[in-house]
Amino acid sequence: MRSKLAMKTFVIVLASIAHSAWAEEECSLSTLNGDYLMTGRAIGFEGYEARIIVGVLMVDGKGALSTRETQSRNGEITRSVFNGTYTLEADCTGIMTSGVGHWDFVLTKDGGEGVFIRTDPGTQVTRTIKRR
Repeated sequence: MRSKLAMKTFVIVLASIAHSAWAEEECSLSTLNGDYLMTGRAIGFEGYEARIIVGVLMVDGKGALSTRETQSRNGEITRSVFNGTYTLEADCTGIMTSGVGHWDFVLTKDGGEGVFIRTDPGTQVTRTIKRR
């Protein structure tokens, strides 16, 4: 029940950010540029452990990215570094691949903040970013 409420809340937040992004000028690859603080969580369910994630997303404004993150899974800490790519449409929605993960995301028009949802089957992971 709590995971359904969390996902509904995430969708409402995603829609409100998307509305403000779509109402203004267009986005481009360079809208997502620089270093971002990143937080996230994964909702646990059968076969998938709950976790909390913090890190830094570093993007070059040209479609390439890297992340440094720390995850806590039931108190077990792991640290990872991933490289990847992203695309960004004029409506400020995009797709990111990082490591083995695939994500859909929405940015604010100025590229200062964004929300992500992992699209790989069997996952329930969300992330938020904010420019440093």
